[in-house]
Amino acid sequence: MLSLNQKKSCPKRSTEVNKTMNDTFELNLGCVVYSEALNGIEAQYIFKRDDIIQRGTGIGKRLSKLNKNRRFEGEFEVVYADENGDMSPTLHLTILFDSECYSLTWKIGSEITDIGIGIKNDNKLFVSYQKTT
Repeated sequence: MLSLNQKKSCPKRSTEVNKTMNDTFELNLGCVVYSEALNGIEAQYIFKRDDIIQRGTGIGKRLSKLNKNRRFEGEFEVVYADENGDMSPTLHLTILFDSECYSLTWKIGSEITDIGIGIKNDNKLFVSYQKTT
């Protein structure tokens, strides 16, 4: 840990170091933005794994009672479609409010497929997520 009087110097980057880091680093990360819909939620997402980017939309039907104080919290049945119109399997999405953020879990049956964390801003839920497999 640095004291207030100490300065931390940043190492100089070289093209070779960056190339090596990029070659070995596998990104498995996505972002989804949820907005409220008539009977649930709507989604726009982007996901990157192994230099492949996927984008699409989704729709979620609310399965649990609406919490008027935390409108995104609850259980949903969601389906996503990529840019080509290919549909995901139906997923069970659980959104819980915990402390100061939202925790999300996507499942197919009892298997957790994705986990995420999110914040609400401007009546939208912004979520970072990653696949568990």
